[in-house]
Amino acid sequence: MNIAPVDAVVVEFDRDVGWGTVRVVSSGELLGFHCLDIADGSRTIDVGVEVRCRRVGRLGHWQAADLSRGWHH
Repeated sequence: MNIAPVDAVVVEFDRDVGWGTVRVVSSGELLGFHCLDIADGSRTIDVGVEVRCRRVGRLGHWQAADLSRGWHH
């Protein structure tokens, strides 16, 4: 089930394995993501980057998908 986009901040990213975590701004929820979910195809992202993403159910838990850089309040 796909949910509406949420604003989040990258809190960790391991370039060697391609896995990272974002923190959803509105709830503080942590969501994992894989580098293939970075929308611009770069496969890398820095900690602290603001992203907009979708919260999706995968493999029995919630993850972030379609990470797009930038959102500003």
